[in-house]
Amino acid sequence: MAKSIKKNAIYSLINTGSSLIFPLISFQYASRVLFAENIGKVNYSNSIVTYFTLFAALGIATYAVREGARIRDDRLALQNLASELFSINMVSTLISYIALILLAFFNDALHPYKYLLLIQGTVMFFNTLGVNWINTIYEDYAYITVRNVLMQIISFILMILFVHESRDYYLYA
Repeated sequence: MAKSIKKNAIYSLINTGSSLIFPLISFQYASRVLFAENIGKVNYSNSIVTYFTLFAALGIATYAVREGARIRDDRLALQNLASELFSINMVSTLISYIALILLAFFNDALHPYKYLLLIQGTVMFFNTLGVNWINTIYEDYAYITVRNVLMQIISFILMILFVHESRDYYLYA
């Protein structure tokens, strides 16, 4: 058991470290290519999308991990819990998307950012679809770490390949 805790701690450290290192590296490149104005646009729209993403999540991951850890050996009970929570999460994500779209298209102040909001709004869908909490329930931190690090590497490579001019901020988003 101690070995499992040690491995999970190492995976968590790698995951946290990569979540700190990759943005530092990619931001250096992006800020040099996109300049402050376009980075600001992307960050501003991202801050708005983050609120909608939080609403879409509804704290489901925290609840799922807590309840799922209690019943993880009962496959049927865990399947029922996962199905119920996924359904709730899909509904809350749909509500968040509708609200985001309405805000993007009908709020004059956000109208210039509507495409950035929609592009970055895909995060809500992928967070819901990813059901990362299932892997946390089963303590599959190796999978979580590999998936996160791999996605960060792919994102960085795609940024290097496609973001070359200041007008490429939609691709960056």
